[in-house]
Amino acid sequence: MLQVMTTKIVPPKERRLFSLRRTMTNEETDLELICNHIRHVCRYDWMLFEQIQLDAQMGIDFALIGPKGLFLILVNEEPAVLLSDRAYHVEQMTGIQKVETHHPVTDAQNMTKAVRTLLKAEGIVIPVQSMLVFKNAPKLRLSRVKFSIGHTFASLKPWIAQRQGTPVTEKERKQVAYLLTSYQK
Repeated sequence: MLQVMTTKIVPPKERRLFSLRRTMTNEETDLELICNHIRHVCRYDWMLFEQIQLDAQMGIDFALIGPKGLFLILVNEEPAVLLSDRAYHVEQMTGIQKVETHHPVTDAQNMTKAVRTLLKAEGIVIPVQSMLVFKNAPKLRLSRVKFSIGHTFASLKPWIAQRQGTPVTEKERKQVAYLLTSYQK
């Protein structure tokens, strides 16, 4: 699904009397959360794509293309406890288990390289950045990891805002958008 990031006027929700906190409803999806957190950074010239399948094993949850480049947002559903440059521990029902099969950071780096080579094969050279979001890991500890990692989708806004570089032209953005649309589920 392609969504152009524009300002959106959200109608006020009905509030109960004496209710001061806004509670998260189950109706809000990941896509709505991402859109709400990056709406102030990404104005009219950004496009958001979801569920991009490069091949049978590589899938990108969300891709955001705009003047600062292509941003890949990868969502990890596992309840991770520890993430370092070499180890990855996941909390199971019986206790904490060390996962040897895959490391999310190396998977994300491989995916970023695959997207860069795909774009380079098409003749497009733009900055590609990746970020891992561990949304089910409130107790996640990071140790010596040199990669963009967030605990919630709220960390997307400062991550995008701090990126500097040469702006991507509108022609390149449209080429990338067309290419991502062809790989979308």
